[in-house]
Amino acid sequence: MGNTQYNTEQLAGRFIDQREIQNVMGKYVFTTMICKQADVVERFWTKTAPAPALGRNDGWYEGLEAIDGYYQAVSANIAEKTALMQKLFPQQLGDKTPEEAFGAGVMHTQPLTTPIVEVAQDGQTAKGLWQVMGLDSDITQYGPISYWRWGWLAADFVLEEGEWKVWHLQLLDDMVT
Repeated sequence: MGNTQYNTEQLAGRFIDQREIQNVMGKYVFTTMICKQADVVERFWTKTAPAPALGRNDGWYEGLEAIDGYYQAVSANIAEKTALMQKLFPQQLGDKTPEEAFGAGVMHTQPLTTPIVEVAQDGQTAKGLWQVMGLDSDITQYGPISYWRWGWLAADFVLEEGEWKVWHLQLLDDMVT
């Protein structure tokens, strides 16, 4: 922000933009927590900005098709685990449809803290940084597992048709234990 001087209306608009960006990221992490990864790209990612990208410790995905492919693969993996849970626990899950049981046995949380959001002077792009202290509980080929994830979520945003959309996102773990 530097020494730029803004009038009261501009400051209020920037504050609203910052809150909207924080809400976008809150909705993003909630959507992944409830195992709706298949909807992430459609709901949160830019459709017009050049070269959108997703970075994680285990890979880098460039372009909407690659990013969507990542989230669709996560969703397919959750579906496989759901089917396994239905077989293992027929009394609890056997009478549920795959859609009703979707996500059983999987819990992935990424609570965001310490937000830093900066909106560019032109009000068309922004960047944000959050600390993530998450928990994963999952079903693996070796049985159930639960672990903590601590790291950072860094993102660039673009204002698209009046809504803030994710342009670049990096979710990077510092510690998994």
